[in-house]
Amino acid sequence: MKRFFTKLSVLTFLCFLLINPAVAQDITLSGTVTDAADKSPLPGVGVQIKGTQTGTTTDASGKFALSAPANSTLIFTYIGYTTREVTVSNQTTINIELSESTQDLEAVVVVGYGTQRKRDVTGSISQVNGEEIARMPNTNPLSPLQGKVAGLTVVNSGSPGAAPTVRIRGIGTVSSSASPLYVVDGVHQSNIDYVNPADIESIEVLKDASSLAIFGLQAANGVIVVTTKRAKTGQTTVNFSSSAGFQKVNNTIDVLNAAEFRSVYDKLRANANSVPFDYTNYTADTDWQNEILRTAFQNNNSLTISNSGEKSTTLFTLGYNTQEGVLKYGQYDRYTARLNEEINITKNIRIGGDVTGSHWSLNGSSASLNNALWAAPIVGIRESETAYYNMPSFQRAQVGNPVAAIDQNDRNSINKGYRFVGSLFGEVKFLEKFTWRSQVYADLGFNNTRGYTPIPFTQVNLGENGNATEYFNNPNARTSVRQSAEEFRRFQQDHTLTYTTDLGDHSITGLAGFTTIYTSSTSLSGNRTDNRLTVPDAPEFWYVGIIDADNPTTLGGGGNEGASMGFFGRANYSFKDRYLVNASIRRDGLTNL
Repeated sequence: MKRFFTKLSVLTFLCFLLINPAVAQDITLSGTVTDAADKSPLPGVGVQIKGTQTGTTTDASGKFALSAPANSTLIFTYIGYTTREVTVSNQTTINIELSESTQDLEAVVVVGYGTQRKRDVTGSISQVNGEEIARMPNTNPLSPLQGKVAGLTVVNSGSPGAAPTVRIRGIGTVSSSASPLYVVDGVHQSNIDYVNPADIESIEVLKDASSLAIFGLQAANGVIVVTTKRAKTGQTTVNFSSSAGFQKVNNTIDVLNAAEFRSVYDKLRANANSVPFDYTNYTADTDWQNEILRTAFQNNNSLTISNSGEKSTTLFTLGYNTQEGVLKYGQYDRYTARLNEEINITKNIRIGGDVTGSHWSLNGSSASLNNALWAAPIVGIRESETAYYNMPSFQRAQVGNPVAAIDQNDRNSINKGYRFVGSLFGEVKFLEKFTWRSQVYADLGFNNTRGYTPIPFTQVNLGENGNATEYFNNPNARTSVRQSAEEFRRFQQDHTLTYTTDLGDHSITGLAGFTTIYTSSTSLSGNRTDNRLTVPDAPEFWYVGIIDADNPTTLGGGGNEGASMGFFGRANYSFKDRYLVNASIRRDGLTNL
């Protein structure tokens, strides 16, 4: 189902900016992007409709094509070149030239275990500035990347707090996961749900073998490197930012209304030589999609306090993010706190640390979208707060009442989690050209769930063909409670030695290092059904121990451990900042228990 989102942004303390979706008619645009100096085509140029997440990239011949409103503005971006904005003004063909940006080439991008000037990068790396991410009202920092990076696919599910599906240049491995590796300030992660979008300085997307080789096999699906903010030198600042937005399913699937359904179904029965259906009790006209979907609100808030002295810098942030789901009743809330400290002991010795803590809670929602498409529109929703209508006899066995399902599961579970990520580093420069850096990391996660299964609603079968309306309650239904607890642990250490020298027109950088990662997880779960009593619908009773142990019980548990150690190296050579050579090597050993 294709979904479009209408955004509302709040970028100052009590100042709201409403961005309305364009209503101009879309036209098909095409064109070519070339280098202003030698007129050669530029492949991979990002072409985006300003103010939206819709865009494309140029092909190997520098050509592009997309649909855009006639009064829109296109933004053309390419690493090493000056960004240009072009107003469409009803044009159908737009050919432009991009000029090299010397300032942009001197900018620094983050690569594996270090940084490089953009002009020295030989691999395919795209950078997104943190300001672009912070101003988009999303709880997950990956969601704003949609349409901003060539070769990066980001698919948001609409579920509150859910991480989007991310693919870099398709699927690069046949393993169980096709997701990229995430590296947050050096920590290797499988997700970055704990990161406050307002804390991000930049995101680099590494896409090809040259940039990925230093990470080894774990980078088979690409790497997304996240760098968080540090205090600016010589500044003391206090900053509060807030953004808000709405998301909705604009293009729901067209289905028949009640009158159209009756007409089509009557013809179907006539063609099958069946008697006409009795619609006496089926007088409703229900749009089931509209009944389970909604316009969802989301809001991000962040307070940042930073201070920089002569020898130390400190940054502290607090964040609160909330998101509703487009499926009714879904609600996700997250609180984050982060402290970063760096100290220059001497001109050549630097130490520092960073710790982030987050707490999240989720009220999930559950309903079948297929049922919402299949359910007959002639059926009403409910007779009372505890009695819901079933579908007509011709589809009762296959299709349930979508609203009954979503109401039955509302606020019947408590889902909470805590996560703590911290790091310490020390860096020593010696003999002018050498830098030794050691860093240790820890990542701890704790998730807990308590849930409750109530007695189902009363089901109402409306009378057909002279039969009376029936009310049905499942005599075998029983209340049950469930609990689960999960723990995740990751410990990592990196040690690198860097050598840098400039010899006239020649520039050489060498890197050597080793890393170890240890991961483990444990999980416990239990479910118990009370065959004699009804457990109250109140959270203080949602514990497995509230029900006598001689009732039906299901228990589960699991865990795993894994460790890896790797040695790596990289050499970069540049001649007159024009001819570049990059060579990387890595050797890993892994074990899983």
